[in-house]
Amino acid sequence: MHPLYQVSFHHHALLLSLNGKQALGEYFLAETYPTWYDQKCHYYTSHPILSAALGIDVRPNAAGQRLHRDDKMYHTWHSDATATGWTKGRDNGFGVFVPGIKTTIENGATRLVPGSHLWGDDRGADPNSDDIVYAEMDVGEAAFMLASTFHGGSTNNSKDENRLIYALFMCKGTLRTEFAMFLEYPAEVVKGWSKELQARLGWKISSPNCGMVDMRDPSFLLDDNFDPEAPNVDVDLD
Repeated sequence: MHPLYQVSFHHHALLLSLNGKQALGEYFLAETYPTWYDQKCHYYTSHPILSAALGIDVRPNAAGQRLHRDDKMYHTWHSDATATGWTKGRDNGFGVFVPGIKTTIENGATRLVPGSHLWGDDRGADPNSDDIVYAEMDVGEAAFMLASTFHGGSTNNSKDENRLIYALFMCKGTLRTEFAMFLEYPAEVVKGWSKELQARLGWKISSPNCGMVDMRDPSFLLDDNFDPEAPNVDVDLD
């Protein structure tokens, strides 16, 4: 992250209370799957889970983000659907953004590229395109975005406004391990194990940025003298 970004993870209660969040999750991300046991077919539904919940405080002069898709963390492949349109099951996540203050172009409103959720993987997004729209919002409003949509926070060009945004992200319930490895093998158990084994158990991010803790690689928690303050770095940089 840019040095002028400050990130906090203490807003879960507010974000989880968003009206309609559960319904959105079920509509866009729930999946029912058939599987056979002998000659009888059974149907199982996987419900979405919380992927991330955070507050982002974008300070004056903080540089904007590159346009990107949030589903990059899952190495998602996209087929072009501009001719056929969106179909249920295409996306594996979404985000909801709630402003802590009035969000404007000047103080860094998030840029979005309409229709980019239908694009294939043969192109990126032009940051100078006239098609870009800004998620300008008043307090009490919210913005919804599929994880396949190209977007990025803008530069905060205001003199004295911190753009505070609360963000909640959900993903498909199947995007996790079969066993809850962090509970099966918690930090106090794996501290003395090799770095390679720790990584296989999830104590290392999956590039570019999946599996973070406080916006950093979770392995820092295995150090008895770890610094609880998250550094101002962007784990997503090339």
